[in-house]
Amino acid sequence: MEVNSYMSKKTLRQIRREKDITQDELSQMTGLSQRIISLYENDIDVFRGASYSNLEKIANALNVNIGEIFLG
Repeated sequence: MEVNSYMSKKTLRQIRREKDITQDELSQMTGLSQRIISLYENDIDVFRGASYSNLEKIANALNVNIGEIFLG
């Protein structure tokens, strides 16, 4: 599947905000803590080290492909 180049340049925070989802809501949707969501949004190195499982949970909750979330 071809990744939309516009989306591929967006951060997790930008995508979440465009979907009008709070960190707390994303936490509830993914089963991940709000703290880890915040860390992923604020520290690209932490986000790059995220497990595939966590990335998949986030992508599914935001209804995007994993590749659409900017990993730097």
